[in-house]
Amino acid sequence: MLAIEGGTPSIKTPVPHWFWPTTTQEDVDAVVAELTHGKNNAAGYPKVVGDFEREFAEYHSKKHALLMNSGTSTIHAAFWALGVGSSDEVIAPVFTFFATASPIKQLGAKPVLCDCLPDTGCIDPEQIERKITSKTKAVIITHLWGHPCELNEIMGICKKHGIALIEDCSHAHGATYKGKKVGTFGDIACFSLDSQKMLAAAEAGMMITDDRRLFERALMLGDFGGRLKSELILPETKKYKDTGMGCKYRASSLSAALGYSRFKRLDAMIEERQATLNYFSEQLKGIAGIRPPVTKNYVTRGGFYGYKPLYVSEELAGLSRKRYLEVLTAEGMDIRTTVTPPLYQLPLFNESGDDFPVADRFFETTLSLPTFSQKTERPVIDEYVIAFKKITIGRKVLHG
Repeated sequence: MLAIEGGTPSIKTPVPHWFWPTTTQEDVDAVVAELTHGKNNAAGYPKVVGDFEREFAEYHSKKHALLMNSGTSTIHAAFWALGVGSSDEVIAPVFTFFATASPIKQLGAKPVLCDCLPDTGCIDPEQIERKITSKTKAVIITHLWGHPCELNEIMGICKKHGIALIEDCSHAHGATYKGKKVGTFGDIACFSLDSQKMLAAAEAGMMITDDRRLFERALMLGDFGGRLKSELILPETKKYKDTGMGCKYRASSLSAALGYSRFKRLDAMIEERQATLNYFSEQLKGIAGIRPPVTKNYVTRGGFYGYKPLYVSEELAGLSRKRYLEVLTAEGMDIRTTVTPPLYQLPLFNESGDDFPVADRFFETTLSLPTFSQKTERPVIDEYVIAFKKITIGRKVLHG
């Protein structure tokens, strides 16, 4: 009998079922060491920041990395570095966290939203091409929930029209597209390092690029003091070495120490999370009403930010998603809908009047489950699978 009808819940493990980020003694020691013995490098800013930036850039085979206080700050700096301003349009995904697009408005430009692909939720390349105008300054894409966008098509479109590309990799640390890491395709890539991300530094962000001019412009926007005096070398930026642009987007050295420590085991964390969630997906296959998230055969999700299966109500005789969630919650499951709706539904972005039917459908059918990340969590996954199967047996009860 279903728990909602008075039966015994399938899931015995008490919530929360997922703990992230993991913290090792090495992480604690790194933060304490920075707190007690931290020192500056020759350029006058924390040595740990420079070390973290250098190795993060090397990991992505990029020339420059810039640590900032949030992923949002890196996106703002990226747009500003590219010269986005009041007469410009920037193409952005409609299905993303709002911070992907809000800096466009902060710079006085216009975000032009694009619908998504029905299987991954990533931006639709055909929609990008359709919405390019003479005012289009750049395209920003989000590798949604860790699944890389269709980068070959998008790169081709940007190259054809001479438009800059920014990759928002906040969900996709270490993900790959056709064997190459995300963040290495566009002009600039931005990563959030907040506490829920694969690489968590409490609160921070990282920007990478091969373009020295873009790096210096981003640095000039977000920092001031000794670092600008030592690192601004181009005539365009060097004249601002005393003040920068007056913003303070640099990260705390304690966040840098924590992020750098965790970065050293990033690949191991990715491997374990992938194995754990791939196990979950295999167990869900064939269960009516639930579809594991799609991962195309030429990509890896890397960070796999969130586990977002799709609900197929037709397989449960039209049972509403609301009722489905109520029944599973009664079984002891930590399950919900996704938090962020398509951007056009938010007052900040609803001026276009366009329709986004694919994003609407994707949002209305997506579920959110714990991002199980460790092998030790497999017993809880097994309990979840039992609960999902139990609903298919009790479907007649659900409909009366």
